[in-house]
Amino acid sequence: MNLKFYKNLNILKTAGITNFFLVDIHYNFIRIALFRKKERILNLQNSSDFKIELTELKCQQFDSDTKALKKLVLEIAEKNEIKDIYLFAGISDFQYANVAIPLETDDIHIWFLENSLKFLPEGKSVDEFVFAHELQTEDENNGYYSVAIARRDNIERLYNSLSDENIKIPGVFPFALEIPGNKDITENTSYLLLDVLNGKIDYTYRKSSNVLTHGKLYQNNTSDNIDAVKDALLSIKQNVLIELNDYKNLTIYFSCENGEYNEIREVINAALPEAKINPDIEDSFVPFIIGKLFTDVLFQNYEGSLNLLQDSQLNRVRTELEKQSVFRYIITSGMLIILLLISAYIWEGFLTGEKEDIEARSAEMDVNKTRLEQVTKQNKILEANLRLLNSLKGSKINFTDVLYYVSDVMPQDLFLTDIKLEELPDNKLQIHLEGISKTQKGIASLIENLELAKVFREITLDLSETIKREYLLKKVSHISSNPIFFTISAEYYAKK
Repeated sequence: MNLKFYKNLNILKTAGITNFFLVDIHYNFIRIALFRKKERILNLQNSSDFKIELTELKCQQFDSDTKALKKLVLEIAEKNEIKDIYLFAGISDFQYANVAIPLETDDIHIWFLENSLKFLPEGKSVDEFVFAHELQTEDENNGYYSVAIARRDNIERLYNSLSDENIKIPGVFPFALEIPGNKDITENTSYLLLDVLNGKIDYTYRKSSNVLTHGKLYQNNTSDNIDAVKDALLSIKQNVLIELNDYKNLTIYFSCENGEYNEIREVINAALPEAKINPDIEDSFVPFIIGKLFTDVLFQNYEGSLNLLQDSQLNRVRTELEKQSVFRYIITSGMLIILLLISAYIWEGFLTGEKEDIEARSAEMDVNKTRLEQVTKQNKILEANLRLLNSLKGSKINFTDVLYYVSDVMPQDLFLTDIKLEELPDNKLQIHLEGISKTQKGIASLIENLELAKVFREITLDLSETIKREYLLKKVSHISSNPIFFTISAEYYAKK
């Protein structure tokens, strides 16, 4: 649904999601966390102005019984009176690659499809795997991408086993790559992420060059977690952090069990002196700091994340999120306008009172006449405001329907820049669509889809004009040829 409205907005944020689950799955261990997101009322623009609270957390051994996992999620949701469950899954069973792609590549997605054998496991079929990519940095010649690769059957099994009429799954992610991959990096900064689990330690390192290094260290059966952390840090210092002369500009985030937190923190501080350890992290998140950090990624960069779900799996939940986003935006805008009108009315009343006092003192003979004029004026203002409020109420419902029906007929390779509604005699509505298409075929497909829809009639192509690519290059950089500007009008017959 390519509407100008969505540009630079995070769909999870605009949909108003406040309660959500993170399920972090390892081979023999699982963490299920229920988070609650709080933000200022009517806040749609500032993507970082929110607070995350950990409502409930369960950490336990996992025997790959996903039915038991779903049952546990539903029990936590029922306990907290949550009906619509949004669940984001994290996996550790994935492979990782860094890929350099020339900047002159026209379509990155097509490049990955055509060159997947370069980063998939050797000798394996493309159909056996799914992958997701994310841009990390650029230089004069190349863009450098992180690529997460997972077995297709594992992702589908996880998705199908957790799916439920009340459970919506907007994504499956490699948490360990997402968190450092979305940190702001300067020339002298670097990040180390440690996840201390029973039996292994996951680590991800990102240095100033923006290249990610990810690995797993399995502890000796005879050692405890503290000794395992000491051994892991020694190995990481010798093989990963070898380029660092000191650790002043290194920031470390780590998760572990509550009872071991202080002792492991002391071990890290001794091994990597002067490094920043879990800065600005509240104690309540200690067992699942990785989960807290990932929520920051979700609500600021969901569209660009390493999401291993395929389009066919995302269609259901994404359609619902888009509808919620549009409806919430319209309601919020209406509330702001109403508040503005009320404020204007109060201010108008104040100014009117002052004016009456001045006129009363300067001309007592005109008091009655002035009062009559003010009452008449206030009545007119009130009537105008009531008409505007009624108009807002009507148009809110109409425009929600219009966005739904228009999104349903939108083909690929074009997007809309404006949608207008015009009232015609006999309670008819005229809709005007303006947009840009890569090809004439895209415009023809849109007209054909409009003709097939029951709510649009008398479709007319008002304008079709080629625009030079240079004119839109700064704002629409992904268009590689001269696009076509078009306007289409039609009669709209949906119910108000």
